Amino acid sequence: LGSQGTRSAQHSEQQALALIVLQNLAASAEVEPQSGTQGQAGLAGRHWQWQRRPVQGALPGIQGWHWVVLADSGQQVAELTTWQAAP
Repeated sequence: LGSQGTRSAQHSEQQALALIVLQNLAASAEVEPQSGTQGQAGLAGRHWQWQRRPVQGALPGIQGWHWVVLADSGQQVAELTTWQAAP
């Protein structure tokens, strides 16, 4: 039980940090649009792989992005979809 609790806590921490990475990337993209669809970001002494893809907006003039952070194993850790006015 103890080791399962430790793994669960580590997974929760990893997921929380990955969400912070996504929020930071999304906020940066609002200020300075990014052209890439993948890259690396550093947080808490770790390197996080991220990917994004465009999402069609339901309204004209709205651009969406679906962001994903991957663990070292390539497994998806967290995801976030953001919306903003199209350039």
